[in-house]
Amino acid sequence: MRASWRRLAVALPLAVTVAASGAAVAGPHAGPQQTRSGVVTLRTTDDAGTCAATPTARKSATGAACPTFPLYYAMPKGTPRALVVVFHGHGHNGEQYPAQLASIAAEHHVIAVAMGTVELAADKPSYRGPFDSVDEEARDAAVAIAWARAKTHSQLKTYLLGVSMGGSGLAYFIDAATRAKAGDRDATWVQSFHPLPLAGLVDAEGISNLSETWAEASGFDKVAAAEIELETGGTPTTATAAYQARSLALLPTSEWKATGLPVVAVIHDVDDGLVPYNQTFEARAAVLAAGISLQGYDIVFKDSCDQAGQTTGTATITKAIPGFPTSTTEDALCLAGHANENDPTTPVMKAAMQALATMVNGNISGSETLINTSRP
Repeated sequence: MRASWRRLAVALPLAVTVAASGAAVAGPHAGPQQTRSGVVTLRTTDDAGTCAATPTARKSATGAACPTFPLYYAMPKGTPRALVVVFHGHGHNGEQYPAQLASIAAEHHVIAVAMGTVELAADKPSYRGPFDSVDEEARDAAVAIAWARAKTHSQLKTYLLGVSMGGSGLAYFIDAATRAKAGDRDATWVQSFHPLPLAGLVDAEGISNLSETWAEASGFDKVAAAEIELETGGTPTTATAAYQARSLALLPTSEWKATGLPVVAVIHDVDDGLVPYNQTFEARAAVLAAGISLQGYDIVFKDSCDQAGQTTGTATITKAIPGFPTSTTEDALCLAGHANENDPTTPVMKAAMQALATMVNGNISGSETLINTSRP
């Protein structure tokens, strides 16, 4: 007999509070909200499937400690009305999100969490969020959802927010939560926590087609290309299914429908130097094909003509390709670029928070929003 979500969530064996703090943050729903922030250590599994068959165990059959990960969280005083799970991007990690989690929790009266990925390159101990942690983030998200539901003794509405590489993490989470689990350790692990249904998804400047991203990285970023191959087990030719599972645009319609999602927001800037603008339309097509309400956000200009907190298309390849404009020319164009996800003042992250607010406040109608249509 299938166990209930509550029994599985409560059975999580390791939820040790490492640090916690309180902060008063103003929010619009019930006056100033008191939020509590911290980090807990939770049991998980890894690429090798260590302890995957025994989610409540602390040690493996060989006596080795089962894998764990840090979950950064913020929660409001009183009963939260929903859960927001953040999937971070390349070069970022959950440890960089506490301020944003506190802001989300206070503004929307929700629990907000971000996973800290631990699969870091052995020769780069301070390196954050490589491509080969996409599957890790997806596995840990299922644990995070179960933890939050157990914490509140409630089947919380769950919203997902992915930024940049986090879009690939969103895809792998959906795929793992909905695909046949026979013989698949990741699918078995994710589905054992019953993380579905989902109430909404926000994809901000996200990777929607990992095959395209691999092809671009092969030309300009060999390190990222190697990380993608490590994550997938090959190239788009030799590991086609793995690339599809990590691409929102390539997920089967049946998997999109199985999530229970009533609405998805897809946000992109027109001059993105890291995730090309065409990928936003590939993701939108997949959402619409599944009959899910789509809220699109297209960002044209920056708030000013400097590049603070964002990267733009031609600036990233200045001198790499003869004939491309210099960064000085790029600055003068004032086009919005790929945002630093931890900079809430950038146009992309402002739009992501706007999209999240729209969903959490119950608006699931389809829409198309143009932002900064007049040059500063």
